[in-house]
Amino acid sequence: MNIKKKIIAAFGLIVILLSATGLILIQNMERLAKETENIYRHPFAVSNATRNIRVQLLSIQNYLKDILIIHNNEESGRAKERIDRSQKEIQKQFKLIEERFLGDKNKVLEAIEAFSKWKKTCDTLIDCKQQSMEAEATRILYSDFTKTGEYLDTSIDYLANFANDKANEFYTKTLDRKKRSLLMFTSLLAIIIVGSLWILNYVVKNHDLAQKEIKRHFHLIDQNILLATTDREDRIIDISNALCRYLGKTRKEMVGKQCHFFIHENQKKMIEHIFRTIETGSMWQGDLKREFEKGETRWLYQTVHPVFNDNYEISSYTHILNDVTDKKALEELSVTDKLTTLYNRRFFDDIIEKEIRVAYRKGSFLTLAIMDIDFFKRYNDHYGHPAGDDVLIQVSGALKNIAKRPDDYLFRVGGEEFAVIFPETDLNHSYLFLEEIRKSIEGLKILHEYNDVSQYITVSIGARTFQGSKIPNKNQFYIQADQCLYEAKKMRNKVVII
Repeated sequence: MNIKKKIIAAFGLIVILLSATGLILIQNMERLAKETENIYRHPFAVSNATRNIRVQLLSIQNYLKDILIIHNNEESGRAKERIDRSQKEIQKQFKLIEERFLGDKNKVLEAIEAFSKWKKTCDTLIDCKQQSMEAEATRILYSDFTKTGEYLDTSIDYLANFANDKANEFYTKTLDRKKRSLLMFTSLLAIIIVGSLWILNYVVKNHDLAQKEIKRHFHLIDQNILLATTDREDRIIDISNALCRYLGKTRKEMVGKQCHFFIHENQKKMIEHIFRTIETGSMWQGDLKREFEKGETRWLYQTVHPVFNDNYEISSYTHILNDVTDKKALEELSVTDKLTTLYNRRFFDDIIEKEIRVAYRKGSFLTLAIMDIDFFKRYNDHYGHPAGDDVLIQVSGALKNIAKRPDDYLFRVGGEEFAVIFPETDLNHSYLFLEEIRKSIEGLKILHEYNDVSQYITVSIGARTFQGSKIPNKNQFYIQADQCLYEAKKMRNKVVII
């Protein structure tokens, strides 16, 4: 058989192997798609349903607050209708959970029963309020309603956690299938490579062309990728021209100098954290902020890979950087209230969970305050909504001027409702801090002649302070702070904190 026939035969064999590999990959992709469908059809559906239930429960609690505050039968009736709609939506979500839940159905029935008890307590509370039984309504709110709410939260938590565990189980199976597919594909690929190497014995005439192509690719990387190599003392061994241009330096100026991971030297804690991670042989990746000349701030997403020698000892590090400033700006917009530029309710749910975990781990104090502009509806009715928007902007500005610590978080969680989360502050100092906020807002001297307690715009503030392991889950934390706000609004322009 001549060389031409051998090459044709070899390529034919490779085509057959590639076709077989393609068919196997298609089959495995179909199986992986089926596993993914199971994740979305069952666990994720249940998880989304529990999340919707929590949203509706929070809405009901807000409407209950309106019913307890409002003395107008017509407005109370509208709030009652909203509660009924939310309760029906919760029942609808429970029905979906019952259909899709893969675990013990009795747990779903227990959650439904817990909701029924909670609903009954809620209805009793509303009936007491409508019958002017204020004392009984208050007792139910702080006793029966809280107990049934906690039991309902526990039941919903079980369903959500089970759904997450099931999703992880499906995901693990998918990964196992992926590994098996990769092994099979690698084996076939090895056979293909052997065949290709046999052909390469006869095909060498394009070697120079291939070398030129490689050099062209290296040039493209050098000119377009932010890339650098450093030794274990953080000194630059090699750096791409693209990164040199980005930093406003030349290669000669950079090689042999310490790079401090391309952030400022004064960020010592971050530099130490990166060193501790990569010195263990692990990859580090994350967002870093860098200040350039003329006050320009840029965000870099950096990945640092350890490079090992033949003895599996770290010899150097490879840095791959990417400018993510525009992405950061978009992320900031997604979690920011457009009118006030404070964080929005969506981001509040993420931050409060994170801060609770941190305070629990450190055993430190954590305060959640909710504030409401007094008689804001009257203000809008008489001064107009544009003026009301201006009030919201001025109030948010006052909050920003006071809550300046790095760990202080400000949110607009409703129309005229704001929230503040701040850590490591005990009860007495939290009260003084919130009093300063209250006084500063009244000190804006925004005229409000329909305010019953002042001639200016004022706020009522309710807050709860807990320490370490005593901090409840985020829902109970919010409810208890909201109850304090309810007490503050009885007096108006006051701070109530416990």
